[in-house]
Amino acid sequence: MAPGIQDPVRDGEPGATGGHDDAASDGDDRAPVEAAEPARDTAAAGDAPDDAPGGRPVDRGIDRWRARVARVRADTTGWLLGAAIAVWIVVFGRLVWLRHDRFATFDFDLGHHDQAIWLLSRGKGFITVSGMPVLGHHLTLAYFGVVPLYWLGGGPQLLNLLQTAALALAAVPIYLLARHRLGNSWWALALGAAWLLNPTVQWLCWETWHPETMAIPFLLAAYLFASRGQWRWYWVALVAALAWKEDISIAVAVLGVVLALSGRRRMGLVTLGLGVVWFVAAYGVIMPHFNGGTNHAGIFYGDLGSSPTELARTAVTDPGAVIGRLRDNDAVGYARDLLAPFGFLPLLAPGIVAVAVPQFLANSLTTASFFYDIRFHYTAVIVATLAIATVEAIAFLRRDGMRRGAVGLVAAAALATSVAWGISPLGTQYRSGYWPLHGNARQDVLDEAVGAVPEGAAVAATYYIVPHLTHRELIYSFPNPWIPANWGVAGVAPHDPDHDHRPEHVEWLVIDTTTHLPDSREERLLDRLLDREFEVVSEAEGIVVARRVAAPAADAAADG
Repeated sequence: MAPGIQDPVRDGEPGATGGHDDAASDGDDRAPVEAAEPARDTAAAGDAPDDAPGGRPVDRGIDRWRARVARVRADTTGWLLGAAIAVWIVVFGRLVWLRHDRFATFDFDLGHHDQAIWLLSRGKGFITVSGMPVLGHHLTLAYFGVVPLYWLGGGPQLLNLLQTAALALAAVPIYLLARHRLGNSWWALALGAAWLLNPTVQWLCWETWHPETMAIPFLLAAYLFASRGQWRWYWVALVAALAWKEDISIAVAVLGVVLALSGRRRMGLVTLGLGVVWFVAAYGVIMPHFNGGTNHAGIFYGDLGSSPTELARTAVTDPGAVIGRLRDNDAVGYARDLLAPFGFLPLLAPGIVAVAVPQFLANSLTTASFFYDIRFHYTAVIVATLAIATVEAIAFLRRDGMRRGAVGLVAAAALATSVAWGISPLGTQYRSGYWPLHGNARQDVLDEAVGAVPEGAAVAATYYIVPHLTHRELIYSFPNPWIPANWGVAGVAPHDPDHDHRPEHVEWLVIDTTTHLPDSREERLLDRLLDREFEVVSEAEGIVVARRVAAPAADAAADG
């Protein structure tokens, strides 16, 4: 039988591991959550019969709680993992904070997501950074859960710190799953630490906030709860993961198939149904409703199709085109880069890896190279699935010696790739310019430029200045709204009930002229605007701040 939760008999098999040090055991579809570990809790707490002193239900509950606290205190590996997580959060939290503070973040995607949540917190819903409705761009219902933090003053730095914490804390369900499946806390610690060393995880943090990255710990937790038979918590974690992005529904549907094939037919079919319904509702109903019937994701697949249905049809009618795209995009190299930090062990758990295959193909078939690059957020579901598959692959090995060697292989691979490809202080890429370690030579000029724009004023700004001006209804990434650039769907914005996005609505400009090529459309447009419509308020080191003083010229964008 293939490794994974489809092999429940092995979950509680002490003979294969030399004894369990984790109390949880698997259950079937009908097993209540609380039935997962009765014997261990009773023995650990020293419970007496109901009619004995201290044997009442309340006393038993107190004793169990005390026993669990004592077990946590005695669990050295748990404390060591907690320390590693804390260090990771401090190190990467500081780095990502510096990245934004020193103007090294961009409109896509931090500025886009920050404005989206800010708008929701004010009862609005059209993202002017990208020309897309909030729920038309992605079905990210979890944004509504972040809205209260924006009422309290939250912004891009908060989002980045939340994501940093989420990525680091994802090591916890990996650790707990490994301890449950392998019965050895030290091996579990090694696998949790390997997650923190994984270069793909570090790049996800560097890229700043993305909703699918936030889904990672919830996906991992859902699988952990499924492996323990804790179905109530499984559904909570699964719905929480789905709430972060519609793409998660595909992985959830495949997970349902895995569950069904593992013997948990009822739970698997319900999971499959949930994933399919969520996918259809998102792509077929909700997002097209807000987008005026269009699908913005289809623009990335060229002649293969503009919708999931068309892509599937092409795969059947013209498989050569699909194979050719995979070859051109070096899908094998992409898979190698994803698997290497795990020592290629996930290949021993193909049933689990199947959960990541749809996302892998979706990335590898695009016409944009950043989709199939481990440095970007499109790998989120994949790397989470590979972490699970790694644990299950090791659990599939019967002998302790083989398991020990496999854990050592993962740890060594994670460390080696972290040094070679990662951007932590251990990595060769740390001082390659990805982190602004030495500050921004124009920091004061940029801070003053951003501070010169009145609160709430409509503004168009250079792409890397945009994330510092997103808490307003109208913020455009220049040359928008004069010339469509990464705007709407194929340059056309869906309907916005509050604004029609005409250039005359822009009141301020904050432009870095050094980002414009000589005689480019941006340079010609800016020159014309400054000559006819805007007055320069300040100009220093290439940073121009200007405010509108005249009505727009009819031909302002004619030479775009």
